[in-house]
Amino acid sequence: MLASLVGQSVAITSLVGVFLLVAAMNARSILADRSLEITTSAALIVNYLLGVLVGLGHIFTPVAGAIVMTMLLAWKTELSCFAGGLQPSEIRSEVLLGLIGFVIYPVLPNRYFDPWQLFNPSDAWISVIAIAGIGFVNYAAPTIAELGARLQETGMVARTTTLCLLTTIAMFARNLIFAALFSPRSLSATLHPTSGYDPRCRLVGMARSRD
Repeated sequence: MLASLVGQSVAITSLVGVFLLVAAMNARSILADRSLEITTSAALIVNYLLGVLVGLGHIFTPVAGAIVMTMLLAWKTELSCFAGGLQPSEIRSEVLLGLIGFVIYPVLPNRYFDPWQLFNPSDAWISVIAIAGIGFVNYAAPTIAELGARLQETGMVARTTTLCLLTTIAMFARNLIFAALFSPRSLSATLHPTSGYDPRCRLVGMARSRD
């Protein structure tokens, strides 16, 4: 942050210094135990870039980036175990879903190419995303069923059910607090959704449909 406040040339020079520090750290690690400090090196570079963004006047991006980076570092062991347990077919399916949804779809033209206005690449690709998403959901459903079977084997069904109920109650209470703080008028509708419903509206709608 201080380097970016001083000037662009100082920020570039400091970035070169960060890369030299990363190189020296990895060289020492290789000589000591023949391993690379990939996580520490990436965190150091990202931390410097976030500081530069703060110096340039950005707020949301560096704050969100720092939170995400801290979360990833704190969950490094758990994420490593999770990634190690994935099968190649599972990784391939997730990468394919991300590719067709976030890489190909945004670059497709959103216009019709025929005089009858039947073929729109963007609209047609939504069907591909929907089919791939349904396949991913179908994969998640057996996974949940497998986890349920393992819970029954370990005898933790009752405890898990209690935790799920407590989580649901906590989320409901949190939403009520948010509604009371930021939209007090909607609190009655939140507690009793049919309180603002007028039956005459339904009768009018039925009469119009018959007409």
